[in-house]
Amino acid sequence: MGLNIAHIKTQVARVIDSAPISCDYYRTTFVPDGFGGNVATDNLLAAGSFTGLLDNTGISELSVIANDAGNSHDDGTPKLYVLYDEAFNPKVNDFFMYDGHEYKFANCINVLELNIVWMIPLSLKAVKVNGI
Repeated sequence: MGLNIAHIKTQVARVIDSAPISCDYYRTTFVPDGFGGNVATDNLLAAGSFTGLLDNTGISELSVIANDAGNSHDDGTPKLYVLYDEAFNPKVNDFFMYDGHEYKFANCINVLELNIVWMIPLSLKAVKVNGI
């Protein structure tokens, strides 16, 4: 008996729909630096939009990582879960703004390579409050 991908995808969609956020995400553009590398520009590319579930609790109950021993480890970083869609093409260092904070994609994981859900660990950029 194999995996029922359609059923799993429906269940993941239900979880995401329980507390969805919708955002546009952006990509930094780069130009050659003249020395064989690249340097970031101030130009941002609108990479697309997504609807997903932002888990910024630091205590994730959404354990989608499994290993042979059946153990999982969560490092407490915020994560974004987005239902797999070919139109959503996340890349490391893409970022989005939500609730006054800038979140950067630290990694982009197509969980178990089954095209069901993206799990994207995030890094939170410090945001100035009152110029401090």
